[in-house]
Amino acid sequence: QKGYGTIVSGGGDGTLCQTVNMIHRYIKESNQWRIQRYERFDEKQTLIGTPRFAFLRLGTGNGIGSVIGAKNALRDLKSLVDYLPGRTHEIPLVSVDGDECFFAGSGFDSLMLNDYNKLKNKTKNPLLKTILHSVVGYLVTLFTRTLPQALMGKAKVKVRIINRGKAFYVDPRRGDAVLAVEPGTTIYEGEAMFVGVGSSPFYGAGFKIFPFANMMPNMMHLRIGRINPLVGIFNLMKLWRGHYRNPSKILDYLVEDVRIELVEPFPFQHSGEALGLRQNLEFKIAENNLKLVDFLPPRIMG
Repeated sequence: QKGYGTIVSGGGDGTLCQTVNMIHRYIKESNQWRIQRYERFDEKQTLIGTPRFAFLRLGTGNGIGSVIGAKNALRDLKSLVDYLPGRTHEIPLVSVDGDECFFAGSGFDSLMLNDYNKLKNKTKNPLLKTILHSVVGYLVTLFTRTLPQALMGKAKVKVRIINRGKAFYVDPRRGDAVLAVEPGTTIYEGEAMFVGVGSSPFYGAGFKIFPFANMMPNMMHLRIGRINPLVGIFNLMKLWRGHYRNPSKILDYLVEDVRIELVEPFPFQHSGEALGLRQNLEFKIAENNLKLVDFLPPRIMG
């Protein structure tokens, strides 16, 4: 209402997305009311503008922090107060279930997130809380809970994915060339260990799970993983850096609107937040990009 140009969110990816969604909904509802007042009573109303957002790295994963160069929260906050970062970086948002987010998925990742939350809830010792409520907790969860379940086949989802807009297959056999996919095409049907979309490359802690997220404007990276969990562990560094390519195990697409149908309900997450079971999901690029304060120094050309 007062016209603030920048909203600061301190936390992780989930906190930022909750903040963005709350403010975007408020702006949309407020502007709809203003438009109705004008249409009904000819009252001239000034529409509320959409602010940019600043991210302070205070969460566990902080995937978006790697994109905009957010590092030390106090130092970055001081830079904001001193008006040092003048540049803004725009990121497309993914719309799902009425929310906007940077990444979402079902399969191994959502199962691990559920296991991690169970581990956190059971940890009462203050010292253990400090250790396990971090990336260390994810690694403990991976090797003690999620990986054993995955080896027993409990992380697999049976899925059908339909393309409903502009889309391209990223073909690793042709040097990651993009090949057009027609709307209405069933992109994939079968079992998968992971099905996820991202408009930003990183899940958190530098894990570049969506390396093609920035290849085309206003497109998201759809990744279908059919890789065996043990093979994934042995290739963890390649997966982490976004370098792993295997046309039979990892399928990559650039899409703007897809429908994902699961045979049975399965845990779902977006922005690193567990959101219960889902069976049918529709992902599409949101109307407006997210404007974020860019803490990275400008590139020197020459």
